[in-house]
Amino acid sequence: MKSLFWNLRGLANSPTKLALKKLLKIHNLDICFISEPWMYIAKFSMRWLDRIGMKLFCVNNRGHLLPNLWCFMFILRNISDD
Repeated sequence: MKSLFWNLRGLANSPTKLALKKLLKIHNLDICFISEPWMYIAKFSMRWLDRIGMKLFCVNNRGHLLPNLWCFMFILRNISDD
């Protein structure tokens, strides 16, 4: 099983999503942990995850604070270039 842990900011912006998508494709990862995304999970596009074959697996609960650790896992093994 291959995994990635990335401490990033700005997961909502296109360049970051593109970089993440490329890393997932190049390294054929099974699971991906994102720390410090600095956004509400409800505002993140689950459709984008679906398109690259990933599913949100879990987020940590920090009460009234933003979750600072997200975990995605692959449901499919095919990432398209679109």
